[in-house]
Formats: sequence, structure tokens, C-alpha cells
Amino acid sequence: MEIFLKQGVATSIVFPLLAAGSSDRKSGATLAPGDFEICKHTGGIWDVSSPATPVPTEVGSLGLYVLPLTAAELTPDDRTFPIIVVAHDVAGAEWEEQAIVIRIFLHNIDDTVVAGSGSIAYTPERVVDPDGDPIDGVNTWMNTDPDDSRIGIQARGYTNAFGLVATPFMLDPGTYYVWRQLGSFTFDNPEMVVVI
Repeated sequence: MEIFLKQGVATSIVFPLLAAGSSDRKSGATLAPGDFEICKHTGGIWDVSSPATPVPTEVGSLGLYVLPLTAAELTPDDRTFPIIVVAHDVAGAEWEEQAIVIRIFLHNIDDTVVAGSGSIAYTPERVVDPDGDPIDGVNTWMNTDPDDSRIGIQARGYTNAFGLVATPFMLDPGTYYVWRQLGSFTFDNPEMVVVI
């Protein structure tokens, strides 16, 4: 199972537990501290710890379980690596083991300001650091003025963990200027592009 969450925002994940040797959900599973662990990249190594809430709760009797995660648990030091919640039945083989892969982003898709209203889908070039690694969370926008980044903004969004704007910009044919901004990074602004 793979899900996408915003970095550093406490939330709960919902997932099924399957009965051992079956594809059926397991309602009323016996759960204990140690059955769930969080693996995340911290300090340059993989860190394994128990979640702050060590035992998830079942939603009714549906075989679906809710595990709250804290903001700290959803803050890796390197978003290139996912956070993994490992579910292992320590007491026996009542339910199937699984890994829940959580991909972390700096911004929710809802944080995208505007995707544009043109007729052509355009994705700006992938944003990478000097080592060639993708940069997540780069504020990226396109406008029609090469001298002032605030004039004529046509589309705006943020890059994801792959260094790409999550939703392609919708633009009309023409000449545009791509502007990028993120903390201490320096970008060659603006980059001229022609959309045809």
C-alpha cells in the first residue's frame, strides 16, 4: 500500500489488515505494542521506532484500522526516501504482514495556486540540485514578463519528490518565463520557454 502525505502534518492513516493466508479483511485482530513500527530516514540512516500510538484502532468491524501519526513521525530528514510503516503480527500468524509506504511532500496538491486555463499541458523542466537529485517543494511559476516575476502570472505550483510540478500547467501558445524559488537554493531566473 502506498499513500502520499504532506510533511510535518499530524494525520491518521487507514489501512486493511488481511487474515493470515487469505485476501479477506481481518476484523477483531489481536494487536499489541510492537506490531507496528515506523522506518524513516533520520540522520543519514534508517531509524526504526514504535509509533507514538503503538496500537491502531479498528473502524467498526470492517477490518480497516486507523493509526494516528505525529508531525515528527511524518518528518524525515531526506524526502528522497519514503517513510514505511511495517505491520508484523508479533504474537503469531493471525494476520498478514504488510508495509505501508508513505511518500512525503512539502505541499499538498491543494496548495497549488493555479494550474492555468490554456489549451496546452506544459510541465516545466525537472528541478535538480548540483548533484542531480530532484528538489521537492520548489515554488514554480510562469509569467509573461522577463523583468518582473510578479507581472502576468499564468500558472503556479510546487515540485514533488521527483522534481516535477505535480500538475501540468495549462497554457496557450506563446513565450513564457519560468521562475523558481526555494529557501537557500539559487535558480537561474527567469528561464524563457516557448509553448507551441
